[in-house]
Parts: sequence; structure tokens; C-alpha cells
Amino acid sequence: MTNDYIGSEEELLDKVRGSYDEEPMLFYFWSPHGLLGELELARISLPPDVEDKMYPAEILRKVYWHEFRTYSPSAAFLIDTFSYSTADQIEMLGKIEKLGMTPEEVACEWVQNNRVYWQNWIEEMENTPDFVPNDSAAGIIIVIWTACIQALAVVILALYLYKRKHPLLVATACHPSMLSLIGGIVMSAVSYWMIGEARVVNCAGATVMSGLGYVIMMGSLVLKEYRVFKLFLSDSKKLKMKPMKDTHLALHLALFLSIEISIIVLWLAVSPFDTTYLHCRPTDGTFYSLFIFFKGIILLACIYLGYKTRHIDFFAEGWNVTIASVVGSLVGIVAIILIFTLPVLGVVLTIGIGTPLFHLIFMCCIDIPKLWKAFHTTEAKAREQVSSSIISATASKSVSSLSVNKSGLSTGTSDK
Repeated sequence: MTNDYIGSEEELLDKVRGSYDEEPMLFYFWSPHGLLGELELARISLPPDVEDKMYPAEILRKVYWHEFRTYSPSAAFLIDTFSYSTADQIEMLGKIEKLGMTPEEVACEWVQNNRVYWQNWIEEMENTPDFVPNDSAAGIIIVIWTACIQALAVVILALYLYKRKHPLLVATACHPSMLSLIGGIVMSAVSYWMIGEARVVNCAGATVMSGLGYVIMMGSLVLKEYRVFKLFLSDSKKLKMKPMKDTHLALHLALFLSIEISIIVLWLAVSPFDTTYLHCRPTDGTFYSLFIFFKGIILLACIYLGYKTRHIDFFAEGWNVTIASVVGSLVGIVAIILIFTLPVLGVVLTIGIGTPLFHLIFMCCIDIPKLWKAFHTTEAKAREQVSSSIISATASKSVSSLSVNKSGLSTGTSDK
């Protein structure tokens, strides 16, 4: 036996590989290493007095931030339970050295073949992230999607301002529609709050943006439909003789907002969020249920009033509002189903994709068709159509007097 002194690990590896099929070799090495999976090598047991002089086994320890378990118990649990055998590691390293596989390919293959083994690592982890990482594909898609919907809303808002004096928009009271658009923009912004880590400020911001935006958007439509319902369909002469101007609409909307703000403030004060890395959960479901219930009442009122005023074409846009509300409700139902059937994807779709989609549905059903008519109908023809619609709408109801002004429909003193 001859002794060779090797200067580096690379020289040793070259020597072993070059002499593997030619002559036996005895060398000092460590495990785990890719060479042990690449070549068939045998370990030689040395006498005890020699074994005692060898390097002791290194104990690998898991170290993380002392508050990490409180900040993210799910991730801490994964780190604590993560473990696999030295034999598995040698096999994976050997595939990288011998077969030229990438570490990602080797890891993916191991995960696919050892589900029973690693399932225990995550069995206590919640798999419904409310938030998505900043640099993830889902996060980028959500940001782009939301920004496009909001940009469309801004364009429609600008067109409303440009054509606000058109008789058709005056008759349909474009101010509530513009306010509804602003509410939709605010509501859609909830998607931005769902990108990143689940901090208390993110959870609270998402709650506030979605709640206030929804109430402004849907509350404006409800009050607009109610104004037309009062004038044309109510059996109470007292209601008919009290016009509901835009200032009154704003006051009623402020009442809706005060109710929503009260729910949110009480919720955040009494039942703050329990946050982890990708989760945002209320500690008590009472206020969350009340939060959802109030929005359901507004949506049902919108459907009811839209359906009741469906035949008053130029003022209520009842069919448009009804269709948008029903389709929006279906989107909400599908979103709930996705949450329970596809936990991870379901929440991402519901918050990041579903909220802007809800706003898009209302723009496509209400705002875009109305602007299309305004741009393709002359003012003279629009005035004739508005007058005809008033006569048709009041034919079966006794209305003292009606006029159309810049604030929309209101009762007046003339017989126009």
C-alpha cells in the first residue's frame, strides 16, 4: 500500500473517481456526501482506539428568531418537525452528481415519493392563506388585475363628468352612479392589502377598505333605486311629496357608513385579529357575521328595489341593477364554494380576483351601457325619450307633478 497526500477535496474526488475501476483505495471521508451516492463504496470499521481519534459526529441544530413561534406558529411547527434520513440525503446528492439532476428536481421527486413521510410536517398547519407573498405569481396577477379594473372605473368616472349635462345622465342621476364607482374603486383596493405578510394593520386595512367601499358602492345604488321607487311606485302621497335630492341621498349614505364604521370599530376593539405569516383570522366570529349580514341586507335591498323599478327605463335602470346584483351574488356563492373546496386557491380567488370582478360586473351592467346610450343619443332625442318615459311610468300611478333637473328626479310645482 502506498500513501498519497491529497491537498484538497476536489483532488481527492478526482483521484477516487479516476481509480475506482482500476485499484482499491482506502481514504478518509465524511458523510453525507454526493460521492457516496455516486459510487458504491464500503465503510471500513477501524479499531476502537483509532475510532476514538476520528472527528466526532456533528449535531445539526435548528435555530430561529426567539419570537418566531409567536409570530408564525405554523411555520415554526414545520421547521420543528422537518427531518429526513442520512440515507435519503446521500441518495439525492448522488442523483445530482451521477445523473446531473438539479436540486429542485431531486427535491420534487423526493416529495412526490414520500408524501406519507412529510405529511406529518404540515398536518397541523392551516392551508388557507389569506395573504399571498409580494413576489409570487399570484400576487403579481392580483395587482395587475385590480389595477386594470380600477383604471377602467377611473375612465368611466371621467366620461360621466364629461357627459354629465346630457339629458339621459341627468334623468338617471349620474351623481349616485359616480359615487358608486368611487366606492367600487375603494372596495377593489382590498386586493392590495392582501399582498404581503398578515400584519394587524393589513388585516384591519383590508376590513376597512372592503367594508366602506362596499357600502358606498351598493348603498348609492340602493338609495338611487329607492328615490325612483318613492316617486313612481309608492302608494303614499306623503312620500311622493317629499323629494329625495342628492343631498338627502348623501345623508342617508352617511347613515349607512356610520353603521358600517360602528361595526368595524367594535370588531377591532373587542375582537382583534389573530395574525400569523399568511393568515388573518378574527378571534371571535360574532362581529364578522354581523359585518357580512349588513352587506347581505344591502345587496337584497338592491335586488328588490331594482326589480320593483325594472319598467321605469330611463330613471331607475332596474333591470341593469337587478342583473348586476344577482350575478354578483352568484360570484359570492361560487367564491364561498371555492374556499371550502380549494382552500389555498379559493381565498386567493375570492379576495384578489373576486372583489374586483364584483365591481367589474356592475360597471358592465350599469355604467357602460348607460354611457354608450349617452354617446349615441342626441340631446334632443334624449329629452323626448325622457318625457315619454315619464308619461309611461306615471300612467298607472297618480303623481302630483314631476320635473327633471340637474340633481335627477324630484317633485316640483309644474305639470311638465
